[in-house]
Amino acid sequence: MKKQIYLSSAFAILFGLSVQAQEKDKPKDSNMNTEEVRVVKSYEATVIDAFKIKDTPQIGDEDNEKQVIKYSIYSFPVASTFAPEKGKAAKVDKDSLSSFFNNYALLGYGNFNTLQGQLGIAEKVSDDVYVAGFLNHISSQGGIAGVLVDDNYSKSNLDFNVGSRKTTNDWNLNFGVSQQNYNWYGLPTDVAIFAPAEYDGRDFGQKYNDVHFGFNYNSNKGAFDGGSLKFKHFWDAFDSRENHFLINPKFNFVLEQSIVNLDVKADYVNTQFEDELISGINTKSNSLIVGIEPNIRFIADDYSVQLGFGLANVSGESNGEKQDSFVVYPKVKANYDLVKDIVIAYAGAEGGVYNNTYANFVGENPFVSPDLRLLATKQNFNFYIGMKGKLYHNISYNIRASYMTEDNKAMFVNNPKVPSFDLLNSQVYQYGNSFGVTYDTVDTFNAYGELNLNFSDDVTIDLSGEYNSYSAKNGSVFNLPETKLTAKLKVDFTDQWFGGLDMYFVGQRNDMGYVNDGTGDLERKLVKVDSFADLNLNVGYKATDKWTIFAKGNNLFNQSYQSWSNYKVQGTQVLVGAMYKFNFKN
Repeated sequence: MKKQIYLSSAFAILFGLSVQAQEKDKPKDSNMNTEEVRVVKSYEATVIDAFKIKDTPQIGDEDNEKQVIKYSIYSFPVASTFAPEKGKAAKVDKDSLSSFFNNYALLGYGNFNTLQGQLGIAEKVSDDVYVAGFLNHISSQGGIAGVLVDDNYSKSNLDFNVGSRKTTNDWNLNFGVSQQNYNWYGLPTDVAIFAPAEYDGRDFGQKYNDVHFGFNYNSNKGAFDGGSLKFKHFWDAFDSRENHFLINPKFNFVLEQSIVNLDVKADYVNTQFEDELISGINTKSNSLIVGIEPNIRFIADDYSVQLGFGLANVSGESNGEKQDSFVVYPKVKANYDLVKDIVIAYAGAEGGVYNNTYANFVGENPFVSPDLRLLATKQNFNFYIGMKGKLYHNISYNIRASYMTEDNKAMFVNNPKVPSFDLLNSQVYQYGNSFGVTYDTVDTFNAYGELNLNFSDDVTIDLSGEYNSYSAKNGSVFNLPETKLTAKLKVDFTDQWFGGLDMYFVGQRNDMGYVNDGTGDLERKLVKVDSFADLNLNVGYKATDKWTIFAKGNNLFNQSYQSWSNYKVQGTQVLVGAMYKFNFKN
């Protein structure tokens, strides 16, 4: 499969649909132009979060009352096999003209036989109720130089939504299915020699499927704030199965000078891996987290403070190892206006506990082996302090430093290769071409900064960077880069022409791998995965109110870098296509 990172740009914002009329204000945080469709609720896609710009929580006057939230479709027009950031989806159309549409269809084609198609539908059933649907497909036939086995991939989603918005409450029910096809094509050919008989005729493919549904409810009055319920059934081509259930009701109580909030969470996951060819046994994991997070908030004209904590009980079993612990963590944060509406100082101490799931690991790295050890991760605390504000009316910034400690932090590590004489009796993910998960207690120091420049509504520049220093209790950290840099430029040349540029840099990472010991034998040891830079460019033309033509080039440096150990990426990718917008009703 090309790489797990590449799909995120096509799915950065998968789905948002609405029955409301669109506004003419353009989103200022996208890197292309968009036809914006306002929605009541949106489907949240799972995508790679390699280095998402951090949005520091701010407690302000807006916390006193429930706000009307508008969601938008940002249809991404290009099937990119590189997208290291879970960022804003690229715009595909301008919204500066007066004609707006609820529905759209999009089709694009590029080299490497890359195909992308999307269809988004939103219809109003009554004044308060809407229905919506979204179909998305992206695929590539591969063609990376030097790869011994198939490296094609595909990913398809189909989602349905029905919802209602009233003055006192709103709700949304969604249901969907998805399928992903990948190949474990990352054989360590730089150090190991594979005879054709060892891989010819073998199917190195993996297929992931899921069925999911969710329900969200928000109340605008009373103590019950709302909540969410989610369920996902996930399975693969190797008979792995996982059920994940999450319920999260919320309550708040308004006092004279403060607001008391109570969040309740029940998170249950049950996973079973079948590895009969190797061991003849099943690998089973289950974990239940039950927790509450009470807090009280004090809000004034120039400051706001939240004081709270979390209590959670973790119970379950992973491969016969019992999990049973009680966790206490802080939920404290505050901000202060140093200069009203210009400079804000903020700080906090937060923590939490969450389940690691097979589905989530696949979302980050689709080349994992179907025999993972699953444990809950505990974030004991995350202390942070920062400042954000404006240097000028059109220049904003955010700087932050943080220190975090996590128990059972999950990290991907390359799996060892079985001996050559046993390859044909092994699974296809045992060629040194898959990843397992290792856990450790990890301390992380993070320094982060971003700068946003808006020269006009038509030109924006976003710069961000971060540095991480890791310390693991039992050894090295794996696949966690120290440095990440991002630069984005968006330009609307005219009412019809628009474009954008993205550049990314990811620093070196540690992993386990093989080196030649000088005698011809392979020695397994800690290795470095090289840093890389990537440049992406897009351009679009709004031919009419209904038709938009676009093109995008990815990996314009044409580097054959590794997204993961041994997984080289496609070279320069170019995709062109068109989007058509329409309404069923006049």
